[in-house]
Amino acid sequence: DRILIYGDVSGTTVVHMQNFKKTSEQEVRDGKDQSISLIQVSGKAKEDSFKLANGYTTINGFPYQYRLRGYGPGSPFGEADATQRLVAGDGKFWDFRLEGLYINPEIDSSETIPVSPTSSPTAPSEPVDPQPTDPTPTPFTLSFPTPSPAASSVPVEPSPAASEDLAPEPSTPSPAAPSEPVDSQPTDPTPTPSTPVSPTSSPVAPVPIKPDIQTVPKIRAVVPQLPTYLLLPNALFHAGFMDLTTQNKKLETIRNSSISSLKSHENSAFFVRGYGGNYHYASNLSAFEYGYGAELDYSAFEAGVFLKEIDRTDSRTFFGLMGTYGSLSLHPLNVEQSKKSTFDRWSVSAYGSLQDDMGFYVDGLLTHGLFKGDVFTLARDKVATLKGKHSNASLTSGQRFSIGHNGFIFDPQLQLIYQRLQFDDVRDVDNLDVSLGNFNQWTARFGGRLTKVVTPSEKERIVSFYGKLYFSRSFGDRRFVSFKNDFQLGAFGSSLEAGIGFNAQLSAKLAFHGDVNYQHRVTKAGFSGASFSAGLRHLF
Repeated sequence: DRILIYGDVSGTTVVHMQNFKKTSEQEVRDGKDQSISLIQVSGKAKEDSFKLANGYTTINGFPYQYRLRGYGPGSPFGEADATQRLVAGDGKFWDFRLEGLYINPEIDSSETIPVSPTSSPTAPSEPVDPQPTDPTPTPFTLSFPTPSPAASSVPVEPSPAASEDLAPEPSTPSPAAPSEPVDSQPTDPTPTPSTPVSPTSSPVAPVPIKPDIQTVPKIRAVVPQLPTYLLLPNALFHAGFMDLTTQNKKLETIRNSSISSLKSHENSAFFVRGYGGNYHYASNLSAFEYGYGAELDYSAFEAGVFLKEIDRTDSRTFFGLMGTYGSLSLHPLNVEQSKKSTFDRWSVSAYGSLQDDMGFYVDGLLTHGLFKGDVFTLARDKVATLKGKHSNASLTSGQRFSIGHNGFIFDPQLQLIYQRLQFDDVRDVDNLDVSLGNFNQWTARFGGRLTKVVTPSEKERIVSFYGKLYFSRSFGDRRFVSFKNDFQLGAFGSSLEAGIGFNAQLSAKLAFHGDVNYQHRVTKAGFSGASFSAGLRHLF
């Protein structure tokens, strides 16, 4: 649809677009100016006489932003192109066009110089965007600062290659700047009279960089919820990693202190634990690859029961169950109109441990659960509800060594972790099909801890303090998700973890434990931050 207004326009009208699809009648020009004219006014108007609801729209399910821009007399974007005129009449008019948006990633702000708006009365079809934009035309995208001459106003059917993909990568040849245009391509048969002649002797020779020349490549601006979609798999993997490492600490506590207490009690032990942390994620992808950083907060509550102990002559085995609820909040960094989104996680875990009299042990954990959460942006508020399933497995092996007779125990350990995520498909408010699919990840964690046992005069009371150091590394191929175009996910990364903690056996039935940890990424991608945990165990 297109709106033609014969007369003047006052005030600001909000335009709502629903299920916009590309058609040959809406495609304009032959590849040099492929924006879409939505509204034309023959009389008076302003550049903000019409605006899109929420500021942007999407086309054909692609995750790229399209904005409505007004061209006409006095507009900072330039005057309307007479060859594009569809509204009846002569003279100047207003043309409100839907255009793709490009942005300059802030790699070096000193090199990002905005282009000053220029006026070209005799070439109204080439308005100059006061913000830096990509000079390469893409389907449904206007190339703002290129000096290409005007083309025919007859709508044409786009070529199949152009219609298949609305958002090609913005890898562009070096364009001529508006102040020093270079005619290096075949031009339209109707030349633009106002185009100045370049004083350079060779049109392909390099020119000095001037303040109004764009020197930084651009990328397509994506909808603000896309970074959350791209960051969520790694965020959920990290939350699962925290669950498993915390549960592994719980097994250590049971193995080191509870078994001796349970010998004299036939009933089971019940325990609760709370833990959480704040982390910063850094991506190994550049801004041109849509790599994003994020702030991640995770807090969880865990409750479990010690079910059974099998005590043999030279070994002990015990089993139990745990239930966990966690709340994960994710906020992409440096993303315009992004907002923190929160996801809930529920899981049930079965655990078991085998330890011999020589100090060798093997711990196992199996976990299955659900996650669900709403994605929010400042532009749209709630855009989608994402949910799915997660499964985790952990196998830990180690050996306890007593050092001297001063109560020191060294415990080297190796932990192997497997995680799987399964996302349900959903369509968000911008008509994007969010089909993240399934993800798998392996992580190896190895290190150890040194424990000092303090035995008070009371036999039932045992206190120990420990320090620990672990290195974690994830394994796997590069991962991609598709939103009509493929987007690569950042790597999970490797990290170094250090912490201190204590275990206190306060009585024959009551024990308390806690620790604090700091994790730092040792690769370009990864998580850095601090966490804590504290728990209580009671025999009944």
